[in-house]
Amino acid sequence: MQEKEKKVEELYNLVKASAKTQTPKGSLFGVKCPKCASKLSKESEKLIVIPGEGGTAFANRVAKDEDLGAGAAYSLTIERFKCKCGYDFAKSIISEMSE
Repeated sequence: MQEKEKKVEELYNLVKASAKTQTPKGSLFGVKCPKCASKLSKESEKLIVIPGEGGTAFANRVAKDEDLGAGAAYSLTIERFKCKCGYDFAKSIISEMSE
């Protein structure tokens, strides 16, 4: 679990760095690079985060950054789009998990 959380944390850092990066362009046949217009490769990672006293430092950081309540479980999905030209973009999707 530690390796997966570490990978998701690295991708989350990319999400924060991608905040001012141009977003990928959607097309009928996939997602295109805004720099060179070639097809992007997509990678997706999912992790359950539970912020609060018993939560990990990463879970508490996500909760602080995204204004999430403590104690509830959240599903954090990070989608990364990469291109051979060097373009790298990531976005996060956070949803509260129902019991």
